[in-house]
Amino acid sequence: MLIHGLNGSPEADFFPKLIERLVADGHEVFAPQLPSASKPSVDEQVEYILANTTFTENTIVVGHSLGTVVMHKLLAKLSVRVAKAVFVDGLVESRINIRRPEVAESTDWVFDFVAAREHVGDVIVLGDRTASVIPHEQNEALAKAYGTSVEWIHPGEDHFCADDEPAVMHHVVPSGWQEVRDLPLELPDVERYQPTDTGESPLATIASFVTTTCPTCGSAARRETDTMPNWAGSSWYFLRYIDPHNNDAFASVEKLKTWMPVDVYNGGMEHTTLHLLYSRFWNKVLFDRGLVPTSEPYARRHSHGLIMAEDGTKMSKSKGNVVNPDDIVGAFGADTLRMYEVFMGPFEEPVPWSTNGVVGVRRFLDKVVRLSEHLVPVERTEVTKALHKTIAKVTDDIDSFRFNTAVAALMTLANSAHEHGGMTKASFTTFLSILVPFAPHVANECYERLGGTGFVEEVPWPISDAEIAADRDVTIAVQVNGKLRGIIVVPVEANEATVIAAARADENVAKYLTDEPRKTIVVGGKLINFVVN
Repeated sequence: MLIHGLNGSPEADFFPKLIERLVADGHEVFAPQLPSASKPSVDEQVEYILANTTFTENTIVVGHSLGTVVMHKLLAKLSVRVAKAVFVDGLVESRINIRRPEVAESTDWVFDFVAAREHVGDVIVLGDRTASVIPHEQNEALAKAYGTSVEWIHPGEDHFCADDEPAVMHHVVPSGWQEVRDLPLELPDVERYQPTDTGESPLATIASFVTTTCPTCGSAARRETDTMPNWAGSSWYFLRYIDPHNNDAFASVEKLKTWMPVDVYNGGMEHTTLHLLYSRFWNKVLFDRGLVPTSEPYARRHSHGLIMAEDGTKMSKSKGNVVNPDDIVGAFGADTLRMYEVFMGPFEEPVPWSTNGVVGVRRFLDKVVRLSEHLVPVERTEVTKALHKTIAKVTDDIDSFRFNTAVAALMTLANSAHEHGGMTKASFTTFLSILVPFAPHVANECYERLGGTGFVEEVPWPISDAEIAADRDVTIAVQVNGKLRGIIVVPVEANEATVIAAARADENVAKYLTDEPRKTIVVGGKLINFVVN
């Protein structure tokens, strides 16, 4: 059943070729010249169709333009459920992009879409991507009314008015998917690689490439341009990166054995059931075929949390609580943003944004710059010890993704250096080498001021001297009946008796030990508690 539109005819537009193909395939075709085509009455045309044809469960109804409006009314009145309805650039209201008062006057524009949907099986909505005649919103509303979506097409002519429209032919009498036999298929030059509004590939916008001939039946056909899933490239790119210029294989066996598996896979939780899953599938297939050396592509998986809005809710443009990184970079610098993002909380957990926290990181970086301007020829042992402690802490924290505590250790070191009069040039250079992963611009700027050549990243990563970093003394809290009464400092190797004696000798503690303690509790290297009556 083919229904033309305003001023239309079964002998116009794509209808003749469609009819020819249908008849050649043995289909019975009813394509009437509807009454009053130039000044139509939709109700009159519906009654004409009902009076002159019989609908069955195998019927396919195709409507073009105003013919789709006839379809809405017709489907609602049917007593049987037809197989399929194909709406070609259709309408649900009288608003179109050209002046046609007869469109608005053709019907009351009131439709029973519930009844219409009950009387049809499959529904196809083909929209003209150019929207030259029918606005996009019309096709989208039509598709929504029937519970489907629009397939946006580049028609042969605007509003599907060419004598051959492959998309319509395909959806009415498809031959099914046909493999391309004349290989290799040479792709056309593409001028624009920007994403399309519909999410299709740039190839889909090139009509001369998309429009072709069916290799089976010889009729007009349309090439499928999305021949691989979105993850087809990203599921194995890490293998190709190992040997990107190899023209004989995706990567040599020797290089795969050297570099695989990937040391660390970092991503959000959404990757677990998407890229992570797909890439593992791909790798396992390649492993089963003997093409990669490891069954699992990743040695270690690490997830990161979300940065939330300041009130703890998820950032959303609709809520207006999104933080624009460009604004932060403009106000505080790129290093401040970079360092704050890893300092704001545990890497794996959701953490609310804090503008005050950003300010604090900027102050720390300013302090680093001031340190570079006040270097000393000899530094105090407290600074050297703190440096080696920080090297060990940052090294371990980076490997464990505890970036927030690594940054905290760097801040503590900078405070210690300021408190004790500064650092030597050698120590400050070492400090920059463990700062650079978090603040590369500031670190390299300071390095250049020191007379360094190249980049800080080229300086060997420092190794902590355990002997220097080792504590010689330990600070112990002293309690009496659970209340803090004093603080003592004793050698780290001091035994329990020595610690107890030093605690009892403390002037303030002694005031509360008028009687012999009933019990003495010692928590090694941390606390001592005297229990008295």
